[in-house]
Amino acid sequence: MKNRNSGLKQSMRAAAMIGGFLLVLGANSAPTARARVPTPQWQETLPAPRFQVDDRRNRVWVLNHDAVYVYDIPERILVKRIELPDWTVAGQGYSCAPGLALAPSGAAFVTSNVLPTIWEIDPQSLVVRQHRLALDADNDKDVGFTSLAYTRDGRQLLGVSSSLGSLWRIDLAAGKAYKVREGSTSPVPCGQ
Repeated sequence: MKNRNSGLKQSMRAAAMIGGFLLVLGANSAPTARARVPTPQWQETLPAPRFQVDDRRNRVWVLNHDAVYVYDIPERILVKRIELPDWTVAGQGYSCAPGLALAPSGAAFVTSNVLPTIWEIDPQSLVVRQHRLALDADNDKDVGFTSLAYTRDGRQLLGVSSSLGSLWRIDLAAGKAYKVREGSTSPVPCGQ
């Protein structure tokens, strides 16, 4: 396990980092906006594992190996670099990248890929709140979440543990995660 320092593979859907510019891609994969990114330190040049575009608020959320970066699309600027307290992740040889999801409210949720903990970032204040989850099963294993998604109605948060290949329903208000589906006998490939 590493703390905030993993060389995780790039996983991009709606944004790309090219030549010092953060490009936001439209539905036809044509750039719709771009922002100049300040010259990074050497360790910040590692590929960012997750991106999410918040079209309602014109922001791009970038989960990197050291922090979450929030960019304003119209202004083309970095709004804030947000460190996650006690964020622990395993490197790419041991697990898929941690998850990043946006709630219907605009809040960002970031996971650890080895611990049942989720960090919530308020969309207005950008203040971080940590949720340590109690699992209803697999308490003898290292369970973290590598993918997060809200159901279509926005009422339930679901997480996938790539190390176990299992699906979990996450109740942040109760501080619990409930195993919904047992995984396969082998880990789930990253990105699937």
